[in-house]
Amino acid sequence: MYFTLGLETPNYAQVPKVYPNPACSGGQINVEPIPYCSLILFDAKGKLKWQAIGEQSYKGILPNDVNAGWYLLQIESDTTIWNYKLIVE
Repeated sequence: MYFTLGLETPNYAQVPKVYPNPACSGGQINVEPIPYCSLILFDAKGKLKWQAIGEQSYKGILPNDVNAGWYLLQIESDTTIWNYKLIVE
C-alpha cells in the first residue's frame, strides 16, 4: 500500500528562466515565460530588497542599492512559487 503527502504535480507548461545571472546592480533582469505573478528579491539575511509584478514576461531594472552578493528571487503566482538563486556582481 502506498501513501502520498498530498503533493500535486504543478500544472504549468514551462519553468521560468531568469537572465542574466549573474546580474549587475542597476542592470536589466529578464524573467520569462511567467504567468501573472509577483517577483520578490530577498538578500541572504531574508530582508526584502525589491519587488515587481510581471505577466507573460518581465524586463526591468534592478535597483542601484542591490549590492554584490547572492539573493533569493521568488516568483509567486496564484498556484506556484519558484525560487532562484540570483548572483549580483
